[in-house]
Amino acid sequence: MNRPIRIAALCLLACLLSTGCVSKKLYNELAARHAEAVAENEALAAENQKNLSEAGRYRSLYQEASDQLEAARRQSAADREALEQLKRQYADSQQSYQKMLENKESLLDASSRQAREFLAELKAKQDSISSLETELAKKQADLNSREARVAQLEEMISQIQDKLTSVKNALMDALVGFEGKGLTITQRDGKIYVSLENRLLFPSGSWQVDSEGRRAIAEITKVLVAQPDIRVMIEGHTDNVPYRGQGVLKDNWDLSVMRATAIVKLITQNPSIDPRNITAAGRSEYDPVLPNTNSDNRARNRRTEVIITPDLSAIEKMIDELSID
Repeated sequence: MNRPIRIAALCLLACLLSTGCVSKKLYNELAARHAEAVAENEALAAENQKNLSEAGRYRSLYQEASDQLEAARRQSAADREALEQLKRQYADSQQSYQKMLENKESLLDASSRQAREFLAELKAKQDSISSLETELAKKQADLNSREARVAQLEEMISQIQDKLTSVKNALMDALVGFEGKGLTITQRDGKIYVSLENRLLFPSGSWQVDSEGRRAIAEITKVLVAQPDIRVMIEGHTDNVPYRGQGVLKDNWDLSVMRATAIVKLITQNPSIDPRNITAAGRSEYDPVLPNTNSDNRARNRRTEVIITPDLSAIEKMIDELSID
């Protein structure tokens, strides 16, 4: 080795072996990056909890709409029966009133006391009939209003079901090339669930989406672009095997959130997607589709779900109105 190169190598070695500025600077940079990563991870955990709460609210809203619709139907049936009973009461009062009118002349020819009693009774019957007519009109109006809103709610739910079926069919057509690769599409509880096993999306222990997973997400995104008013929840799921990776991720909670966030970032790269309609959440190991008793079941549980929910704001408003009634 020539002298200049040897001197430079010795200087570099001396610098690396020393405890001076270079190693301290590197340590400080790594410590700062670690602190930033920990802070970001904590922020993601807090956001995840918020998103799970919102998902729970939407999960129950569709069921609440169905329950309210059934309750409104029962109330309408009860209102119709009450209305029919009121009509019968009104008819009886009218019949009684007519009989009194028929006997009016003969009763008026009787003593003045009997005549006064008769006139007082006749006046009371007229007042009763008038009151019944008012109540009858109100009940009929209330019943008409309730039944109109029930019909409107039925139509809303029917339209949502039709739209979900259309979106599901579009997804099945778009993802036909991924059949048998760990992808399933189901429709239940007023939502569409696209479940992608993690073997289709991620290497083991990673949250970096591989090429095959990117293709699947790109096809899903195309369908979402055509439905700008739907909401999408991306949920990450793991099995019950503890996470053993290095770095800022501590456990399966962190891994599930990071994987969901990775999918969200891919979807929102499309400028036609409104990020306000996309949410990321992690469920860790606590929402398995199968018991974690063998490797096949654990593979099924390691998944990411794209949960598509229609806009339920109009139904929510209608439910509030029916509840007030």
